[in-house]
Amino acid sequence: MTLRRVGRFFIGLVIAIVLLGIVLPLIGIPKSHFLPPSWIYKKAEKVTAGRIVKTYSPVTNDPFKVGEHLYFIDYVFQAPDPKTGVKQAYNGTVRIADKGLYTSAKVDQRVPVRYEKTYPWINGVDVENAGLGCGEGSNILSGWLIWVLVSFVLAYIFGQVLGKYGVQEDY
Repeated sequence: MTLRRVGRFFIGLVIAIVLLGIVLPLIGIPKSHFLPPSWIYKKAEKVTAGRIVKTYSPVTNDPFKVGEHLYFIDYVFQAPDPKTGVKQAYNGTVRIADKGLYTSAKVDQRVPVRYEKTYPWINGVDVENAGLGCGEGSNILSGWLIWVLVSFVLAYIFGQVLGKYGVQEDY
């Protein structure tokens, strides 16, 4: 692969990302479905009251931190369904970085939950040292990766088109 092909691929990738970013919202696919969950959570504006349903602290399987614990809180909250507008229950799990915050959390305690209104599965506890939940829409292998693959395929296609119809050189 020559440096020119790599350059054409990256130019195609920029074109694909810009086109998808413009076209997908126009056809009704919200940004929360094709951008990384952490980006969406940072911009999420809706906050509601949630309730802690479970706290647990399993031992980590990190070989460099033998014997240490991870701290998790499971919670539920009510939010309107993006399609129907009818309130329904959503749940989430958040990893707590601070042991003090974990020990102060009690079952049935109310917590503020921040969520994305167009995709409530991207949610988290709106408290410092808590953050993005580990729920269905927040997982690293969630649906937004499909759009990354689509971007790479379009980048390849655009790179080929640029190679065929772009500036030609004599060898």
